[in-house]
Amino acid sequence: KDFNSNAWDIDLQWFISLGSAMRIGMYDYFGYYEICYVGDEVKNPGYVLPRAILSSTIVVIGFFFMVNISILGTVSWRILINDSGASLYPAAYFIELIFGKNTAIAFMVVVIF
Repeated sequence: KDFNSNAWDIDLQWFISLGSAMRIGMYDYFGYYEICYVGDEVKNPGYVLPRAILSSTIVVIGFFFMVNISILGTVSWRILINDSGASLYPAAYFIELIFGKNTAIAFMVVVIF
């Protein structure tokens, strides 16, 4: 059984998660707005901006995919759902497995600050 029995229940936590996702979506939208706002200063913005946005999106998707595949190739997803430390900070747990605890702590400090 791969899913929790209440994985699809709509409760308060579901609404909190939805609000968090919407906040990130708004942040992304305002980033796009800033690009369009400075488009007046770019030569041929109708050609340059769409290509810049799409190419940077593709690069970020590729980077995100490679990072997640690297983590899932090293850390079992069963550990990620059962271990509280690994589930809260999967990237730090990944770094700890490869480089040790001190490096994972330094990694978390850099990410947080």
